[in-house]
Amino acid sequence: MDPAIALMFMKAQNVPSTPWPKIDAELDRLIMQGVLEPIIHTSWATPITPVLKPNGSVHICGDFKCTVNKVLKQDLHPVPTINQLLSVLSGGKIFAKLDLVQAYQQLIVDDKAAEAQTIITHWGAFCVKHLQFEISVAPGIFQWLMEEMPAGIPGVVPYFDDALIMGLSREKLTKRFRKVLQRFDKAGIRVKREKCQLGVSSINLLGYQIDVSGIRSVKDKVKAIHDAPIPTCRQDLQAFLGLLNFYHIFLKDRVTIAEPLHRLLDKGAQWKWTYQHNGAFQGIKRLLTSDSVLVHYDEQKPLSITCDASGFGVGAVLSHTLPDGTDAPIAFYLKTVT
Repeated sequence: MDPAIALMFMKAQNVPSTPWPKIDAELDRLIMQGVLEPIIHTSWATPITPVLKPNGSVHICGDFKCTVNKVLKQDLHPVPTINQLLSVLSGGKIFAKLDLVQAYQQLIVDDKAAEAQTIITHWGAFCVKHLQFEISVAPGIFQWLMEEMPAGIPGVVPYFDDALIMGLSREKLTKRFRKVLQRFDKAGIRVKREKCQLGVSSINLLGYQIDVSGIRSVKDKVKAIHDAPIPTCRQDLQAFLGLLNFYHIFLKDRVTIAEPLHRLLDKGAQWKWTYQHNGAFQGIKRLLTSDSVLVHYDEQKPLSITCDASGFGVGAVLSHTLPDGTDAPIAFYLKTVT
């Protein structure tokens, strides 16, 4: 934190009358858990923004972007890319998953950090003794911890509040699983028993389904892309291309087929949906099917790379050459050019 920045004290914000009982209940719960501690004097105070959960309860969020996030130094710990995560699980035949309880809020902060996280409510001020989700550096801190705890155990992918483990056999998986649990126990980290998995043949990671045959898209997300309506404005098109970009690693020739759609988003381009755009829109949907599979990388198998380019894009396919002479794609690489 920059010591030259002045301390920030804000007043409690008004919230709609309906959630008051739920806010009171959540404050009671957090006080009982030791996450919050009532205080009388503080140099920092951040108002809360209650968020209604799907189950009807309330999550109390500190609006830290107005206070402490303004003065925190940028966290330099990199968040792993999806390709890095998938590569660790490559070749797995059996999988396990650990889901952590309350993620960041398991981490206790020191007195100085607790005061900086102080929230102000209709009940008064509360010192927050555990790391909060809304603190800008929290993801980097938690990811670093999640990587440090299982360091040296092969086949483990920590990603924020999840830890995925792969093995070539149930025996190896169980051994790794126990080691990870022992490390968590030593660090005082708890998991949600009902959400953990052990010995499953496939596992979901960030919207990708992983099994022994490779990496595939999840049917629900593919359906959402296929069911997307024809865009009626720039915002609709941007939303569709953003959804599509989630599965870019499966989309061979995406740059070429989607080129007319990208031109509609050029600065100064007039919005006019034509048969050419509709053809590109339907064509890009057909690229992604529920049985799209990328094979796992295997250092024992030969590799081939195929490259191509056009006036508006470059691309490559990294593949394994199989014994029958066919190529099985490991990854597609695409880049739009001006």
